[in-house]
Amino acid sequence: MRLNERSPWIDYLGFPAEKLNDYPNPRVFKCHNSPQDLDNMLLRGSTKPRIIYAVRDPRDVAVSFYHHYLSANKNKEQERCELGPFCAGLAKTPAYTWETHVDSWLSLRDRYNMHVVQYEVLKSKTAAEINRIAQFLGVMITDQEVEDIVKKTDIEYMKQDTRVGLQDEDGSKTSVLNKGLVGEWEKHFVGPRLEKLAENMLTSANNIFKKHNLIEPPC
Repeated sequence: MRLNERSPWIDYLGFPAEKLNDYPNPRVFKCHNSPQDLDNMLLRGSTKPRIIYAVRDPRDVAVSFYHHYLSANKNKEQERCELGPFCAGLAKTPAYTWETHVDSWLSLRDRYNMHVVQYEVLKSKTAAEINRIAQFLGVMITDQEVEDIVKKTDIEYMKQDTRVGLQDEDGSKTSVLNKGLVGEWEKHFVGPRLEKLAENMLTSANNIFKKHNLIEPPC
């Protein structure tokens, strides 16, 4: 079974929301929804479901999303743009900015049954974070199983796994994975204008991380 069939993106355009309850327990869904959108679609006031919320340095998020956008529009020359205008376009929709999304979810972490994963910590202390996630889910896990998860969730391993990725209309496989590196943004935010943009992103991130007692991203 493909990963996207076992754990679908429920905010993916065209996903049949009316079939959510058809998935067998334990059900695992992925999404980018805001708390309000997810509540309207799935939770409907319930605070019982376990939620794993992943948060990442917004500069790396921007680069990752930018590459995903380019990949999705690789055959549409008119949709291509540079990183600066791309980020500027995102900023025009305040309801979906990194700051709004992260702050809205973390402000509700005491209301929901939520475990927060910082991507940078997951990358640097993968085995420890896997154990924390397993504990949150109430799953008993052996050291050997942890090692197997570490191996099979490595970016390069997943790129070779045919069960990971999306299926194009022509039947070919498209990877949604880029590099998964921490600090990759430094290679892209080059030049006075982009460096200033990265500085502003860092300021916003630090404010959010301090507010919610998270580890601040490196400068």
